[in-house]
Amino acid sequence: MVTRKYVRDYKFSETLTDKGRLKTEAVYVGAYYRRAEPEAAKKAARSLLVLLGLAWCIFVGTMIPKTGAMRLTYVILPHAFLALPLGYLFGTAYRTCRAKERFVRSEADKLSGRIAPAAVSGMALSGIALLGEIVSAIVLPERMMGSDLLFGAGDAALLAMMMYAFCSRSAYRTVREENPQERADQP
Repeated sequence: MVTRKYVRDYKFSETLTDKGRLKTEAVYVGAYYRRAEPEAAKKAARSLLVLLGLAWCIFVGTMIPKTGAMRLTYVILPHAFLALPLGYLFGTAYRTCRAKERFVRSEADKLSGRIAPAAVSGMALSGIALLGEIVSAIVLPERMMGSDLLFGAGDAALLAMMMYAFCSRSAYRTVREENPQERADQP
């Protein structure tokens, strides 16, 4: 299904089938896109996939042991919602590794438009969780356990990985291809 944003990129084509029925198909007529730097994008995506695999292990691993931070809503909720930016970043990196040389506008938006918001929201959520744990360690030191150090180190590592994803966002840039038909029409 095409969202409203991309409706003008498609036109309907009607053909007759062998049985004489009218068949309507959506044909893409919009501009095609490509990566600005294909090799840099694939290299950045591979390194990001490795880091995100490690990030998922850290994310799940920090939720397994019983910690004092797990009882605090302002620490565990941002940490739990960190799964959304991790998923978006993983999807972007995976799509970048698997993307063809040319792609349509909706795919270009998925490849280059999601990495910065996902990384920023991931930095915010992991930073809030880390800050909440630091504040609770200062205010309520008797509730802190040894496993809270593991939780804090995990959130700090997730914050660093989100910063890396944000800094590498320029490698995922896409550019619009020139349409050969438009160039042929120009004098």
